[in-house]
Amino acid sequence: MELSAWYEGQFRFEPGDYGLHGDRRVEPEVHRFWGRGLLVYTMPDSRQRLAVGVLAGGSVHPDRFSAYRVGGVFTLASEFPLVLPGYFEES
Repeated sequence: MELSAWYEGQFRFEPGDYGLHGDRRVEPEVHRFWGRGLLVYTMPDSRQRLAVGVLAGGSVHPDRFSAYRVGGVFTLASEFPLVLPGYFEES
């Protein structure tokens, strides 16, 4: 069984509007979070393995520079691998 959590906060010294017409905004603070729960069970007689997992993430006050993206700036990628069907993953 595994429970994992991750948090990243960004605090900016010069928030404000930008863009050609000032229609974009840099937020003063952005909070991103991510969590994972995983349960793996191997049946003793048949040796078949059952795995059930939940993955969720979100952000508070995101802007264009800090929008959550799959695999973003997560530095521990080898400890928490990204598993998406059809997506290249390291072996």
